[in-house]
Amino acid sequence: MVLLAAALSAVALSLPLGLAGWLYFWPGVVPAVSRPRPQLALTLGAFLGGAAFFQVAGALWDAAEHVRTGLVPGGSDFLWPPHLTIYAGFLLAFLAGGGAVAGLGRRNLRGAVRSRPGLGVIVLGALYGLLSIPADALWHELFGPDLTAWSPPHLLLAAAMVAEVAGGAWVLAGEADRGWAKVLLVVLLGLALDAALLAGVLEWELPGGRALAVARSRPGWVYPTVTGILAFAAFGLGRRLLNLRFGATAVGAVAFGARVGLTGLLSLGGTVVPGLPLPFVGGALGLDLSGGRGLAGVLGLVGGYLVLAVPAVLGRWPLGPWDLGLSAGILTLAGVLASRVARPVGKD
Repeated sequence: MVLLAAALSAVALSLPLGLAGWLYFWPGVVPAVSRPRPQLALTLGAFLGGAAFFQVAGALWDAAEHVRTGLVPGGSDFLWPPHLTIYAGFLLAFLAGGGAVAGLGRRNLRGAVRSRPGLGVIVLGALYGLLSIPADALWHELFGPDLTAWSPPHLLLAAAMVAEVAGGAWVLAGEADRGWAKVLLVVLLGLALDAALLAGVLEWELPGGRALAVARSRPGWVYPTVTGILAFAAFGLGRRLLNLRFGATAVGAVAFGARVGLTGLLSLGGTVVPGLPLPFVGGALGLDLSGGRGLAGVLGLVGGYLVLAVPAVLGRWPLGPWDLGLSAGILTLAGVLASRVARPVGKD
């Protein structure tokens, strides 16, 4: 059964990868330079924002319901409301990306995709999410309702979510001098960070279940380190793409605000409520205030993150000096990389 689950995941992954090779790398097509299409980018960004929200909300709801009910959805029951919400997000992204490709008015599909590479990334990421339904169901049948978020199907689904948003950001980056494009970029990057954090650290934030027990068995430094690295990557992209004085802070605020809002909705629905992620916005603010360059940028990023994250994590987990020191060291290295990503920003 494990081999069957792995085979289903491989099949779901092989089709998008094969299409990617044909669309982007197969010889014989020279893409024409595509003129800016602000209306297409605006519509696409709005639909992708909705798709990403459905996916993040559905994944958070799904994890909460697994803990609350202890159910292992399988067969027809696998399509319970949280999963339907996630797959609705993938379907919306697939239709939005496919519609945008059609809107380019190119008869040659490869030529159309190569003229707007981000559109192909959106469609392929969403396609994997839709094809992965049978494999995800089988993995849950095998390992139970609290299948760790670091399992192959969940990591691949999170990667597909992030790929969709990255493709949308790629398209919107061409319109980045427009105010609405900056707003959509902030929303997409914030939701992409939320999707990455769901796979990376959500099991530390669950109030119970086997996934929480798995998280407790890991070294203490892993939780704040993974949270920080994922957040730093989003902040670096925010500064690079937005070219705003407080671009990283805007991305962090959207990401944390979305989680607060979704947590409130879950509490109103009477289900189990996962805890909030570690407060990472301090790192974004520190990066922006320091200018995001050189050693000052690294110290602002890491220091701003740790000032808020350390008290929060100590309130949840009994970390020792070794855990905190190791996490700070790893995050400093990650901060150096993030500052290099932010360095090409033209102005602060």
